[in-house]
Amino acid sequence: MKYIFSVILFLAYTANFAQTSPEESDEQADTVRVKKERVKMELRGMHMGFDAFGAIKTAVVPPLIGWEITSDIDLKKYMVVFDYGNYRNAFQDTTRNLSTSIDGDYFRLGIDGNVLKKDPDRNALTFGIRYGWARFEDQLIFNHDYAFADTVLTRSLQFRNLNHRAHWLELNMGMKAKIYKGLWLGYQTRLKFRLKYNPGEWIPFEVPGYGPTENISTSNSTWGFNYYILYYIPFKRDKP
Repeated sequence: MKYIFSVILFLAYTANFAQTSPEESDEQADTVRVKKERVKMELRGMHMGFDAFGAIKTAVVPPLIGWEITSDIDLKKYMVVFDYGNYRNAFQDTTRNLSTSIDGDYFRLGIDGNVLKKDPDRNALTFGIRYGWARFEDQLIFNHDYAFADTVLTRSLQFRNLNHRAHWLELNMGMKAKIYKGLWLGYQTRLKFRLKYNPGEWIPFEVPGYGPTENISTSNSTWGFNYYILYYIPFKRDKP
């Protein structure tokens, strides 16, 4: 009985396949082809902008001075991203009678995958990875008080690292949204990890583009955030 039932199913499938016209087969093939074409990469445009969050910190947190510009190539499924920035800051530690300053440049290069590939306004929800690299110098000044006769004197010891290099990796999640015509807003959250730097006279207190390093001995990772104001330059118009 089981054998007869299997034969009937096979004959029914065969008859149905035979009744399919060549035109229907071509339509099915075209449908498959269209689906494949919808997910292919294409050069659609370019975002360019600056980090507004860094500009706000520069205005309200002296002596910090920092700025960052960003750009990306929109390939629909993916975005190739490049960031460049400059960072200067100074710290004072009164408990240890020392002060330090830092000045340097950094860049990031990476790729994002866009979840919203078919959004009509080209808004983007992205997940990606970055390689970061920094070149900077820092200075450490240590003030030591000592007594000489009845007078308290202060001796300053100054150290400088003039050619620091550092690099790290990042996992990124972000969003870009169209506000009006070419004006866009966007943000990036960053998990930064695997910081490596060339050995100097001391561990730098901070790395431009990466952040503070006080927990580097226990946790070689940190978080970052950027809020961007962007302008979008389309290379290709979407079909209506």
